[in-house]
Amino acid sequence: RLEASRAQRFRLAMEEGRAALGRADPADATAAFAIAVAIEPGNDEARAGAERARNMPAVLEALAGGKLLEDAGDLDGALARYRDAAALDPTSPRARDDAARLAAAVAERDYLRAVSDALARLERNDLRGASAALERARAVHPAAPEVKDIARRLAGATQRATLEGLRRQAAALEAGEDWQGALGLYRKALALESTLAEAHYLE
Repeated sequence: RLEASRAQRFRLAMEEGRAALGRADPADATAAFAIAVAIEPGNDEARAGAERARNMPAVLEALAGGKLLEDAGDLDGALARYRDAAALDPTSPRARDDAARLAAAVAERDYLRAVSDALARLERNDLRGASAALERARAVHPAAPEVKDIARRLAGATQRATLEGLRRQAAALEAGEDWQGALGLYRKALALESTLAEAHYLE
């Protein structure tokens, strides 16, 4: 009978602890799990519940801070706070869900910024900058139509820049009467020009 009473008290303490965690009541959760651990010190679930109860004030503070930052438009700061909460209690559905939700929102924001940046740099003929921005966009949505379009435009712009470079080099060699060298570069330029014309036709 004593053992049955002990088991029942442990079960009730665990139920009370879980319920307190569910309603975000760290005081009641701490008290309930303390009883459970006292009854069964080696029970892993009881010890895990006690740790969650100890961490709950910090978790709630991090979640509240994240919400304030999110409402103020500071998505990066809010994400950091939500991740703090999830790190303190990886089993907390709210902390886990808030961190995942905001991580997706930040990634989408960064994607849109990268696409805009890539297009602006293409307009300025900043091919290296456009390439870096494209890679940032591709890291988020590698198969997005915008990514494929920018990649195509960047490839064309890069080929045109290469073509202009070949022509300048060939003209310089021609001016220096290096006819053989100039001829080789002109042939490369013609081949590249043919490739560009074909690509434009296929578009």
